[in-house]
Amino acid sequence: MPFRYPRTGTVQATWATTLQSHMFNNPGIKPYDETFAYMEAVRRWAMRSPTAQRLIETVDNSAKVINVVGMDGGFSCFSNDDPVVGQGTIFMDLEARFRIGGPGTGINPFSQGGQLHHYIAMLHEIGHAVQFIESPAMFDQGAKGPLSALKGDIMNAARAHVGRTQHYNYGQQRAFTGNGTMQGTATWAVRLEYDNMSRHEWPICRESGYGCRPHYSAIHLSRQSPFAV
Repeated sequence: MPFRYPRTGTVQATWATTLQSHMFNNPGIKPYDETFAYMEAVRRWAMRSPTAQRLIETVDNSAKVINVVGMDGGFSCFSNDDPVVGQGTIFMDLEARFRIGGPGTGINPFSQGGQLHHYIAMLHEIGHAVQFIESPAMFDQGAKGPLSALKGDIMNAARAHVGRTQHYNYGQQRAFTGNGTMQGTATWAVRLEYDNMSRHEWPICRESGYGCRPHYSAIHLSRQSPFAV
């Protein structure tokens, strides 16, 4: 089933608790037309990468509904079994731009080579949707249940981490340290992220010729971008 783009009123009613939470901080909700146009631009951009095309085609041909909530602000991430079991939701800050680099990477985040195209960031979240479609058990952690059950753990770890990552968004605050290890006990999330990066994000970077972060947390949120949409 193709991506679904809920209207603003539906978003506000369905995800009110999530969007008003500490981590999302009540972002602006992009109208349907703008979110749809953004995704159409991602589709066109994806033509340069076979991996990116495969991700989009997998969602388009899946029986699972993947909702896309476009935001101005908020925290970009994928949420499984949300708002109901069997559906997924991508929350994406459509104004976010990203820089690669930081301590230990050897990359200057303010150089041209230190830019991660914002469409690759969107495709990263689509990669999580594909994980959910192809292997939903990846989101299970024994007795702790699905990813949504770990929301408290993730948010607490993110708050502990935010002092050193003032420019990171929610997806980048998921309790990772600079060497890509987890600050908490939910090491299964490390496997989720590095599976997504190794099978999806890194191949897309190589195929499209854009910058590639060497590990999960080597990324900074920006509001400026050298890339044309």
